[in-house]
Amino acid sequence: VQSNPDQVNMKVITLHKGASGNLIELDMARDESSGTIKLFESAGGLIRALENGATIMIDELDNSMHPLMTRFLVNLFHNKDPNL
Repeated sequence: VQSNPDQVNMKVITLHKGASGNLIELDMARDESSGTIKLFESAGGLIRALENGATIMIDELDNSMHPLMTRFLVNLFHNKDPNL
């Protein structure tokens, strides 16, 4: 595998609260669900759309995302108050 000197590789760590209240570190690429990864990958576009009052289209939004996460995102865009 050739490496690209202009490419920056990052490891993303997420924190989850364990049953006893302690924080547990998870490697995004290895440990997170496909829905969480999809949300993380889409975050830049979602924030930009909310800041600008734009419409955003996401194919199969509910395909891999948890229903509560999907509902939260849809409610952000349905909020009549100024976004972000």
